[in-house]
Amino acid sequence: METIMMAGVNNSEISRLSYFLAGRGYVSVLCKTVKDIIKELRTLQVCGIRVSLVMIEPAILEAINNNLVSGLSKYVLDVPFILIDVAEIPNDLMEIFEKICVHRKKLRIGENRLANILREVGIELACS
Repeated sequence: METIMMAGVNNSEISRLSYFLAGRGYVSVLCKTVKDIIKELRTLQVCGIRVSLVMIEPAILEAINNNLVSGLSKYVLDVPFILIDVAEIPNDLMEIFEKICVHRKKLRIGENRLANILREVGIELACS
C-alpha cells in the first residue's frame, strides 16, 4: 500500500477522500496544520515509511508564517505536493504554495495514478 498525507481544515472532505482512497489501496495520514505535516513527515521517515504524495487543502496555508514556509520548502524534497480543491484559490495562497514547492519533486498528473483517480472523481488540483 502507498502512504499519502492529506492536510486540511475541512474534516468531512478530507475524511471522505481518505475513505475513498483507502478503497483504492492507499493509506492516509491526516493532518490539520502545516506543523502537523512537518512532524508527520519526520516521524514517518524515521519509521522507514515512505510518503509518496502530500495533498494540501489551500485553507491551511492561510495561517502559515515564513518560518513554516521555509521549513516545508526544505524538507523531504522527493515527495511531491498537490493542492486539492483549487477552483477559486487566492493568488497569495498560490504564491505560498509555489514557494514551498520551488525545489520539490514535481508531480506529473498524466504519469501519476493517484492524481488521475482524483481527477476522475472531480477533485480539482494544482501540482507542485
